[in-house]
Amino acid sequence: LTKWVTTEQIGDSIVSDAANTGAGAVGSTLTIAGSAVIAGDLTVQGLFTYLNTDVRVTDQLDITNEGTGPALIVNQTGTQPIVDFKDDGTSVFSIEDGGGVTITNTVSALGTTDPNYFAGNVGIGTTKPTKQLTIHDASAAEVGLSIYAIGGSDACIDLTENSGTF
Repeated sequence: LTKWVTTEQIGDSIVSDAANTGAGAVGSTLTIAGSAVIAGDLTVQGLFTYLNTDVRVTDQLDITNEGTGPALIVNQTGTQPIVDFKDDGTSVFSIEDGGGVTITNTVSALGTTDPNYFAGNVGIGTTKPTKQLTIHDASAAEVGLSIYAIGGSDACIDLTENSGTF
């Protein structure tokens, strides 16, 4: 292959013999100052380092692991949240530094017959439950618990604290 040498500029590009593209030289570097478009697949072997904080995709991000390890590992080394999933800019699911999870909508276990299990105390209407199940409604005139029969409107168990009757 004959080497092409020129001092001419092609459009906004400058072609130089000292482009340091790494062709035929292991460990060389390709540096592009400006935008680049790759019309096809890009394969990276080795460490991939991204120095900006914004990645945008126009369709979807699909992660497929054909190996034996996990498909995604997220390692947050600072004190900021580990992950924050948003819907139209509103946070809907986040994992805080230290592992606390926040979900801002309904949680469902679909397609499973396994029982749900929560380690520690569970709170309804409180962020700091003090018992295995703590139910708190600060705006109610009386605080209570009602458990209804499936398909019925009559309470099977109705406990109310302020009425004095159980």
